[in-house]
Amino acid sequence: MTEKKETIWVLVTYLNGDYGPVIEGVYRTKAACQKAFANYLKGIWPEGRTTDDEDHTKKACIDVLFFCDDERGNYLEGAERDIEG
Repeated sequence: MTEKKETIWVLVTYLNGDYGPVIEGVYRTKAACQKAFANYLKGIWPEGRTTDDEDHTKKACIDVLFFCDDERGNYLEGAERDIEG
């Protein structure tokens, strides 16, 4: 019997430097993960900043599914994972 592989996208937050990673959602497509990522990013993007600590604009953060704000301890990441079932 052959195992079927499927790709999923996992959205993880690390907020305010308080706790370890929190899985916020699991998505079937990158586009769905990016949409959720953009919604979370609205709430944590520092006012007055044009880039994050990795020099990504807001749009670039959404494209690469990564946001870094070392000063406030806020991080957001979306990652592709393969699962078998």
